[in-house]
Amino acid sequence: MLKLSHYCCVGLFLLLGACGGGESVKEESSPTTSANTTTDTAATSQTSSSGYEYHVYHILISTPRGASAADMTTLQTQAERVLKMVKEGENFQGVAATVSNSPSAETGGDLGWRTLSELPSLFTDTVKTMQVGDVSDLIRNDSGFHIIKLADKRPTQRK
Repeated sequence: MLKLSHYCCVGLFLLLGACGGGESVKEESSPTTSANTTTDTAATSQTSSSGYEYHVYHILISTPRGASAADMTTLQTQAERVLKMVKEGENFQGVAATVSNSPSAETGGDLGWRTLSELPSLFTDTVKTMQVGDVSDLIRNDSGFHIIKLADKRPTQRK
């Protein structure tokens, strides 16, 4: 499969009108509104003993407050297209840099190495079940549609 550079991703994203939807969307209600915010204390106490650090990448297709049902459908379709691209092998970092609305887009979606307690609580259940290299299904909350990729996993480094 030909890999396109991240400079081509926007054009590809716009041309993927024929891509099918139907991807699974995990809807979450969470006080966390961004991948760069801190987690709530319940998630912190529940996951602090996991013993692992996770290198995670993130894409956000944001949904504006007060968006109409039609706008939400359009945004979900766009998020499903992006998900299909990365699950079919498109470079996750390139796609994140091109289409993500997250502040992490500047670094290709890289959230760095984090323990479960350092990740947004919205992501912890998903990350715990992922294998290295896995891309999540869509995860939805009030901020929008999130896609995460587990790049690596290692035992927690004791300080």
